[in-house]
Amino acid sequence: MSGTFTRWGTVCAVLLSLVLVLGCSQAVEPGASPEESAVSVDELLADLDSLGAVQSKALFGASSILKPTGGYFSADELAAYLSGIREALASRAAAAASNSPYLVMPVRLKSGGQSGLMWVPVSLGRTLSVPIIAYQHGTRVYRENAPSRFNSNPLSVLSSRDVSGAFQNYVECVAGALMASAGYIVVMPDYPGFGDSRAPHPYVHLSLGESVRLMVGRARTVLAGLWGAARSNGRLYLIGYSEGGFATLAAAKRFQETGTAVTAAVPCAGSYDLSGTMVREVLSGEEAPVPYYIPYTVFGYASVYRSEEPSAWDYAALLEPPLPGMLDTLFGGGYSGAEVSAAMPSSVLRELITDTLAAELAAGAGTVYGRLRENTAFLTGWIPGMILQMIHSPEDGIVPVENTLEAYEAFKFLPNVLPPVLVPPVPLPEPLMDLGDVHLFAYPTALLAGFTFIDGVESTF
Repeated sequence: MSGTFTRWGTVCAVLLSLVLVLGCSQAVEPGASPEESAVSVDELLADLDSLGAVQSKALFGASSILKPTGGYFSADELAAYLSGIREALASRAAAAASNSPYLVMPVRLKSGGQSGLMWVPVSLGRTLSVPIIAYQHGTRVYRENAPSRFNSNPLSVLSSRDVSGAFQNYVECVAGALMASAGYIVVMPDYPGFGDSRAPHPYVHLSLGESVRLMVGRARTVLAGLWGAARSNGRLYLIGYSEGGFATLAAAKRFQETGTAVTAAVPCAGSYDLSGTMVREVLSGEEAPVPYYIPYTVFGYASVYRSEEPSAWDYAALLEPPLPGMLDTLFGGGYSGAEVSAAMPSSVLRELITDTLAAELAAGAGTVYGRLRENTAFLTGWIPGMILQMIHSPEDGIVPVENTLEAYEAFKFLPNVLPPVLVPPVPLPEPLMDLGDVHLFAYPTALLAGFTFIDGVESTF
């Protein structure tokens, strides 16, 4: 249910990719020479002056970029939009990288049928011991839009079946590189169902925590064989936004269960309160900016539980036609976010589910509700053992801030769980504010706030 940028992701991805990038090196397999693949911070920060209206017209035609409010951007509208947000985002990106002296190297990770990307600071002949950050990405539907598929050329995203998701992926990978350039090993797991994995994606399910743990373990093994690269100092941080925020909380729980110390976790804007806040959103009868997160959740949970509870996870008993016959195809990893969005028969969440399921959710009863409650981490009896700093925008219309407030309410008796940081979205000129939900525009603000917090904790050691 943490429907991240989805069909609005194009807008966020365009603005952020143009702010942050141009020129990352190709990800390499373990064992490659870091001197050949390392890039500098200067190479990661693009000069936007070269990307004006002419380039926008050439690259982003009116037929390819969806407006959050419906319809498509014209080339002129997109150029104006980029101009409106350029200064705010560029200054934030520059500030985040102002003390980032390290060259970084991208390395592909593979383990147990899953994959991921690792950004490693390059030591170049000197001993460099730094922390690991596990960075969990936002919602995807197209399998190839995964960190492990990072391509150095920002224009490569235009060849993707899912241009919006490809931009989103590119942006998040570059954000990981910027963190690495500040002196962190950054591990970016592909979730099950993405990259090398052909498994169904367990959307907003606590098992995402295990996939993060697996990839961090693989990263530690690979680091031992990388010549000239940094080594881990033993400290581990977790951060992610939207579905990545949910996965971050899930990973914090899973690492603790398996005896691996986490120094601090920073989940941002995740749908943690599945059985409370998100159920109320489904039953509200209001139109949803991202309606497909409901069938996506049903699909993901059915992939986990259907073998032992086949009748409870019969699509026809849970979702209104024509969704039952479409689900496995839509969320099998081969379709774009825009294609999945277009296939939704309604934008009202309540209209997507059956009356039977709605009644069970309203009563807090039934198998589906029970499984949602089991995957609401703060209702499981778990007591976080690490520093926990949640971040959210109070104006978020896709993943309501109540998700964070309810989680904090459950944990607030712990001195290591800090009060939530409530961040504003990136400031935009007034005429542009109706182009997307705050969830979209709060991503860079939350991420930078989260990384600043991690950097502050690390500075105490």
